[in-house]
Amino acid sequence: MIDRTTVLNSLIRLDRPIGEIRAELSTFPWDSPSELVTLTAEDIRSVLTRFTSGTLTASEVSEWADAIELREDIAFEARYHEEIVDAIFFMADPQLNGPLNQNEISRLVALLSK
Repeated sequence: MIDRTTVLNSLIRLDRPIGEIRAELSTFPWDSPSELVTLTAEDIRSVLTRFTSGTLTASEVSEWADAIELREDIAFEARYHEEIVDAIFFMADPQLNGPLNQNEISRLVALLSK
């Protein structure tokens, strides 16, 4: 059986199909007594770069962000905490926030690079 930290690291890196990762995450309780992994600004920039290059679809990026949003077991890089919260919220709900486009990607990358 795969452990929770390994699955969370896989989620952060998005190194496998998101559906597979989410299925594995569903085997663990939602609540967590502590943060087990840390999402960094670089992790988000990497996903956005993969989207821009066509390696990931907008749907995959949205599903990835949705899987991360509000998790108690994922910490956000302290230096970029608010920017990461904003980026994940934006990407997780394209129906509310609008689709990912080059202007938004540039905005998010700039926020996560200052």
